[in-house]
Amino acid sequence: MNYSTSFTRKIIYIAVIGLLLIPLSLVSRPATRDGNNDVKDAGGQLSQLRDEHELSQAKMMEIDPASETMKLASLGLRGVAVNMLWMQAIEHKKKENWDSLASTLNALIKIQPNFIKVWEYQAHNMSYNISVEFDDYEYRYHWVKKGINFLTEGIPYNYRDHRMTDNLGFFTGMKIGRSDERVQFRRLFREDTEFHEGMDEWIDPDSYFTREYGHDNWKMAYDWYDRSINLVERESAPQYTGDMMFFMRRPAQLRNQAASLQTEFRTDDVIQEVWNNANEEWLDYGQQQIANTRGVVITMEGLPDNDRRLSRLRADLDKLAPGVREGFMKELETKLNLPEEMMAALKIPVDQRTDEETLLARRANARIFNADRGLDIKIAGLAKKENQQDARRLLEEILMTLSEMRTTDQYSKTVNYKYWKTRSEVEALDATAAARAALFDASEMKRRSIFDDEYEIDPVTKEKKILQIGAISKYEKAFAVWREILDDYPTLYDGALADDLCEAMSDYYQMLKVTGNEWPVDQPLQKLIDYRIENGPDGDELPGSEEIAERESLKAEKNPEAAPETSGETKPSETPAATASDEGKKAEEPKDDAPSQIIPKTKDVQADDQSGDR
Repeated sequence: MNYSTSFTRKIIYIAVIGLLLIPLSLVSRPATRDGNNDVKDAGGQLSQLRDEHELSQAKMMEIDPASETMKLASLGLRGVAVNMLWMQAIEHKKKENWDSLASTLNALIKIQPNFIKVWEYQAHNMSYNISVEFDDYEYRYHWVKKGINFLTEGIPYNYRDHRMTDNLGFFTGMKIGRSDERVQFRRLFREDTEFHEGMDEWIDPDSYFTREYGHDNWKMAYDWYDRSINLVERESAPQYTGDMMFFMRRPAQLRNQAASLQTEFRTDDVIQEVWNNANEEWLDYGQQQIANTRGVVITMEGLPDNDRRLSRLRADLDKLAPGVREGFMKELETKLNLPEEMMAALKIPVDQRTDEETLLARRANARIFNADRGLDIKIAGLAKKENQQDARRLLEEILMTLSEMRTTDQYSKTVNYKYWKTRSEVEALDATAAARAALFDASEMKRRSIFDDEYEIDPVTKEKKILQIGAISKYEKAFAVWREILDDYPTLYDGALADDLCEAMSDYYQMLKVTGNEWPVDQPLQKLIDYRIENGPDGDELPGSEEIAERESLKAEKNPEAAPETSGETKPSETPAATASDEGKKAEEPKDDAPSQIIPKTKDVQADDQSGDR
């Protein structure tokens, strides 16, 4: 009897399970397509949800047999298998066993193709680890491409995940454009027709083609980051990166492109146009709304508006508590001993301050805030009883504005927003384009070892005819233009541009030493050198004003007659091509009664530049 009851129960269970399989198969059946790949039947509800959220690759005609076989072979323990393989991959990486690492990662992507880290790991393995095993840069470039191509294979599995396209932007931009072999890599990239045709499935090669200079890896990186932003903004895909970096990466690629082009080629209107585009993109980034982890929303360009709002709110609060702020401020002024220029800047209305006065006022406010963070709270608490509600409302707005200003300042410093805003604007100017071209020409002359001007002297008229301007003269002309630019944009004294100029001056200094000339006392960029000696990084090894003054003083002590105020003339070099000091001038004998002057042999014509900073 018991046996019969147990057997009956099992039969019923089996029958119920069989019946439940019918609705389960209906809700999970896959979509079907016709010969034109058009959807004939959207499939069951579960299948539609998988397709909508892209949780599975189980679409008709799109199943990867190897991947599905490995998933079945895991017998439902896919998570365990993934963890074991991932631990193996980490171990292979520690031992630098790249072949085994590649095999393990390939197995991982078959079992779990939605695991982004696996695609990133393997791409990094190919582009960074395996590529450096080769001495030939062409083989290295080949493996860099393999890493990029590998990432594109993961896009269909992770179409709505911007981390895939972010990684493609990073590998395409940084590995090709920042590596030690970047000059060779960028040249190979421009010439790699096969690679560009293969990328056509994802990005139109014409979109990253630069007029006259061909395909550019930085512009392609820009397109990958652009796809990421479009996924989030237009297709409502999840965003996995904070706003500040997420929106910054796209415009940064254009300035990288412009900076790379101007080091490889002589600056022209095309490169200037790229800088213009970079400037516009960076300003757009400055208007982009960015939220931090606490939900405070700011824009990089929001500080001036916040300054005005804070000034208005505090003025309204002070009306509710007359004279209170003035009393506290006098105490703080005495306590902090703020410089007079800061105090003067604070008293100037916000809309009437210059950029320098605005900066001084912000520094003063920051010091006051750090000394007494509860100043506005104290003032609101001392408002008249009938004004307490309005005072609390104003206080809340003041504290929110202060929070936005701190976040804006912090984010702006993190991405160096103000510097790159100024740099992009300056690089797009005609004067800067001319200065860049002059630096490039000087560098080319240096590469050809033509340091001094080459000239000939007419034996009858004694006129000097310049046959070819040397690198030293070209550098000096470029430095004179750069001084005018830095005078107009002093914020550029810090940053990559100043590094470039000091590197150029180091080359110039070496040529002066080789040709037996001294560093000129009126070097146009001497102010930049002195600034970096006082504030900048070590290692420029360029003579500062104090060193030059000491040199001239010692020279005067040894030879009083040759002192700067009554110095002797420069004698012509024995080799005509060795003197660059008198380009286009007549060579004539000095008069006995004329005051003579020591002039560096390689001094260019800079008579119109004598008023500059020394």
